[in-house]
Amino acid sequence: MNRHIITIGVAVLSLGVGYTMGSQTSRDCSAKTAAKPTPSAPAAAETATAPAAAPVKEEPIVLPEVSKEDAEAAFKKAEPLFLEKKYDDAIADLKIAAKGGIPYAEYFLGMAYQQGLGVEVDHVQAYYWLTLAQIHRLKSARTPMNKLSRIIKYEDKEKAKAMVQEWKVKQKAIQRSAARLAAEASK
Repeated sequence: MNRHIITIGVAVLSLGVGYTMGSQTSRDCSAKTAAKPTPSAPAAAETATAPAAAPVKEEPIVLPEVSKEDAEAAFKKAEPLFLEKKYDDAIADLKIAAKGGIPYAEYFLGMAYQQGLGVEVDHVQAYYWLTLAQIHRLKSARTPMNKLSRIIKYEDKEKAKAMVQEWKVKQKAIQRSAARLAAEASK
């Protein structure tokens, strides 16, 4: 990687000298050229045979699992079902909405996993979804999260924290991909 940087630096310097020399009179250029030491033959050979820098790997494009539109549509369908206590019917759409980043879907899903509403009790999943709801600034998630924090096993809490960390990494990759796609589209 350092060779790549040095090579770029030399290319920039060479361009700078050429530009400066091109703007001067021929008498000034010949005087400066004569004053410059010429590289020795071995040094010139090293420059000519230097290995090419390894290509920079481009990060793959990462897209969200669920589009915002699909998530919102799934939540519109799931919310009334969940509030009417038709949990079994609501869970599939809640999962889609939660994966799409809808904070109330994350909250409802966390509550479902915490209390076994339409799914089996799973404290890891409950902690994960309630944490995401809190990350999305949903204040309603604080109380169930506090209750869950008192009863969850240490190992389960660590698993859930690792899942949240993976989610954060993926979200950053999605943001970088979106920025890259926007930049490419504007060209």
